Amino acid sequence: MTRSRLLIILLALTLLASVFSLLQTPADDEVLLATSHSTRPTVQPTIGKAANSPVVARGQAGLPSRPATPAPLADIFESTPTASTPVIASPIVTPPLVDTTPPPPQAPALPFVYLGQFRDGNVVSVYLEHNGEPLTVKPGETIQQTYRLDAMNAQGLTFTYLPLKQQQTLPLGSNPS
Repeated sequence: MTRSRLLIILLALTLLASVFSLLQTPADDEVLLATSHSTRPTVQPTIGKAANSPVVARGQAGLPSRPATPAPLADIFESTPTASTPVIASPIVTPPLVDTTPPPPQAPALPFVYLGQFRDGNVVSVYLEHNGEPLTVKPGETIQQTYRLDAMNAQGLTFTYLPLKQQQTLPLGSNPS
């Protein structure tokens, strides 16, 4: 016989022996847990019977005993406090209150450009430009029912925005642009 033919026969015999041994030995689950749907006769383990009994319980045969039903798997990611783990209550953090009230209205920027002044004794006239138009104003006069020239000094002109009664100062020689 050739060597390859001998290996094929040996492999076939090994396969047959494996199948035969599987058919001859019942599985541990069939012995320990008899199912009602099984067509094979059920064998229940007997504890405390004579040693010549055909079925020996796992604990008596020197094997570790196994529970009849598998234990449920524990959730390894679950975080449950134990008796030795102190439970620290976290403080309730409330977000800071945001002031939702709108800011008070503000007077718009002064729409005037200072052009110069003229003194006639005690009377001072101020020359302004408003929207490209020249204006001549004296202290105390109202401009277009919106602004009033209140005072004039070396630092600038003081106007009152009449709708909000807010005072604003226009520095002398400045341009708001």
